[in-house]
Parts: sequence; C-alpha cells; structure tokens
Amino acid sequence: MSRLLIKGGHLLDAAHQVDGVRDVLIVDGKVQVSGEDGADLIDATGCWVMPGFIDLRCHVRGKGDLAAAMQGGFTTVVCTPESAALTSEDVRVIRAGYLTHLDGQELGDSPKDYSLLSNGFRPVSDAGLMRRALQFCAQAQTLAMSHAEEVNLSGKATLGEGPTADRLGLASSPASAETVAVARDLLLLEETGGRLHFAHLTSARAVMLIAEAKARGLKVTADAAVAHVAFSDELAAGYNRAARVKPVLRTRTDRAALLEGLRSGALDAVASDHFVRNALDDEEPFEATAPAHASHPGMWRALLGTGLSPPIVAAVLSWGPARVLGIDGGHLAPGARGDVTIVDRETAQVRYVISAGKMQLGARKESR
Repeated sequence: MSRLLIKGGHLLDAAHQVDGVRDVLIVDGKVQVSGEDGADLIDATGCWVMPGFIDLRCHVRGKGDLAAAMQGGFTTVVCTPESAALTSEDVRVIRAGYLTHLDGQELGDSPKDYSLLSNGFRPVSDAGLMRRALQFCAQAQTLAMSHAEEVNLSGKATLGEGPTADRLGLASSPASAETVAVARDLLLLEETGGRLHFAHLTSARAVMLIAEAKARGLKVTADAAVAHVAFSDELAAGYNRAARVKPVLRTRTDRAALLEGLRSGALDAVASDHFVRNALDDEEPFEATAPAHASHPGMWRALLGTGLSPPIVAAVLSWGPARVLGIDGGHLAPGARGDVTIVDRETAQVRYVISAGKMQLGARKESR
C-alpha cells in the first residue's frame, strides 16, 4: 500500500470551491480523508497545491514533449491526431481521433472508438461534412473539437488584422475569419445536438458568440491557447518569431476579451497548443517560419503574469479541461484520482508532480 501525505500547502480546488491551507492524503493512487500514519511526507508549505493540470491540446513528436508536459505540471494531455502514438508512465495520454480525413472530403475516425475527435490545427471547410461529423459524434456521445477558421478569409496570414500587421507589412487575417466559422458551427450544433468544443479562440467577437450560445443552452465549450492569453500581436514587433503561432495573434482588445472570458466562464480552459518548432526555422524570415509554441514549461507563470488570479489559473488548467473532456480529474475530493501539481508560490516553479499517487517530479520526504 502506497501512502503520500501533502502537508501545509495552500489548496486550490475549483470543483469544490476550496481556497485555503489543506492537507491532501493519497492512498494507492486515490485521494483519501484520513490515515496519515506511515505516509511519505511532502512539506508543501509556501506552495500552491492543485489538481494535476490537464492539457486539451498538444502536438507530440517524441518522449521529450511528454517530459516537457510533466515539467510544466501536466498529468493529463490530449494529443492531436497527427501526434506520434506514444504512451507514458508519467503523464496520462488521451489521443484524439480524426474528425475528418486529411483531404477534408470524408468523415474521419469512428466516434465510437474515441472520446474526442479533432482535426488539430486544421479547419473543416465543408459545412455539409462538418454537419455530418457533428451528427455522428452526437449519436456516439463523443466530443467534437473545432478549429474555427474560414480559410478564404484568413489566406496565408501570419498575424491578426490591425496596426501591427500593417506597420510590419505582414499578411493579416480579419477576426471574421474566425467568427464566421464559429457562427457556422454553432448553427450546425443547434441542429445536430451533441457536444462541441472550440479550440484556441482568439477574438473578442468569438468569445461573445460562445457566451450567447451557452446562454441559449447549447452544449458548447471553448478554450484559448496560452499564447493568445499571454500576448497580443504587438509581440511581433521586430519580426519576433515567438509571435509566429497558429491561430494568429490578435489585438490588445481581443486579448483582453479572452482574459475576461476566462474570468466570466465564457471560456472553459487554457490549452498549451504545445508544438516545438524545427531548429532550422530559426533561420527563416518571419513569414516563412512555421507556426509553433513550445509552451508546456512555464505555463503557470505565464498565466499568472496576465493578471489572472491563482484560483482562476488553477481552474482553467484543471477543473475546466476535466469538465470539457468528461474525465475523472481536475479535483481532489475523496476518491479522486491522485493527480496533484505543487507550485512554489514565490518562484512560480513547479516543484512536485504526482500522477495517480506516484511521484513523477520532485523527491519524496521521510515517512511520518
């Protein structure tokens, strides 16, 4: 029998509205109420103790990407369909199936075989195909994830439409390239039923559309990627390649709307969109650089830097994504899976990561 006691930390558990000093006991991989004798001890004084972080979307090429997730505090990750087929003892891996085939002409994987279907960073341009995909997902009670983009409007844009793109002479994408696709998919969802999740929204108007849809009772959820929450298009000044992400970065106003959407609940989660750029791209000009963002390590610090409160950051990295996926996770009530992330309150460094009761990052202390 394994017993692990996390003592003296400040627990943030949005699912049960806990925001205060609490001890957490994990026995045989599950959270328990009592029985501290003989437990290995973690002194979490001066730390935030939270349910293990859950990432709704990342691209995995190798074991290094899963190691980066664990170092960032993630105990569960959803990999894009294009990701390498990897498993890990450190991180729970959920693989998304294809919503449609890569050619965009036919339905993809059977929704009966996956808990989630997605096309990753590619849109479904054919409205009829998207409607059929939503119908099949609804029948199988499988979550569909949408990358909302009207490619006839976005073109080959590398930045959102606005003064920054104009000043730099970069091809830009109007907000309507996203909102037209969001509106279309919401109308289709209204007809087909089921559940639909919008990935990495970037615009103020898209947040409004999601809030309105939720108010109408549609089973819709949405997230923003950490890059769009932490930065605006102004990051591209000097053709900074860090601003070359997909979807494109937008204005300060759009970024402010994403932050407010996370505070209000219009947006349910923040995803990493972790995608490591090929080193050769560092020699390319901004427009030719492949979009990427190696974002797993440091996500907690990046989100705190936006002005979001620690309880909200904890919620959008744990309870929010767990609800989207409908999985056991994102909370630390008795009987819950023993996934815990512990972060130093002063340095914002991830100090311990515990997955199903097993220490994956950090060192065990002496038994009580």
